[in-house]
Parts: sequence; structure tokens; C-alpha cells
Amino acid sequence: MLLDDGALLGCGALKHRRAPVLSRTAEVTKVMSRPDAQGRGVARAVMAALLDRARATGVELLTLEVRGNNTRAQRLYASFGFRVTGRRPDAIA
Repeated sequence: MLLDDGALLGCGALKHRRAPVLSRTAEVTKVMSRPDAQGRGVARAVMAALLDRARATGVELLTLEVRGNNTRAQRLYASFGFRVTGRRPDAIA
């Protein structure tokens, strides 16, 4: 969570995989910022905190999903080193 004088500006979550083989794998989920906070670096700060948390908990593989039309999020994730490894056509209609 990212707060400004007690007001929630943005949040995100890590979903850790529990199966023994995947125990060092997590997924970034629910990265969001309030509409009036967009363009102020909120999502960038949330992502940086999530990456720090992932590293601190021993995550070796971090994944996420993003809609094809969410180009702002795609640019943000690419700036952190994420790359496209697959596409699911019509996954979210």
C-alpha cells in the first residue's frame, strides 16, 4: 500500500506459489493506483516495493499478466525488466 496523509493512493500484491517445485515463484497481482494519483509515480513505487519484497522472500521467478490494451502498465512492467513470454488470445473478453 502507498499512503499519502492516510489516503490510499495505490496497492499491489504478490501471490506466492506453495508447491515445493514452484516455491521460489510468485505472481504480481492487483497493481493499481487511484485515478487522481495516476502520473505521480504511485504504480512505480508499488512495483518497486513488490520487487523488493519478492527478493527478500527468495523469489527467483516473478510473473504477471496484463491486458493487451493496457499500454501504460505494459510500459511500466517493461521498465522493471519484465518481458512478454506468451499471449492468451481472448483470455479476458
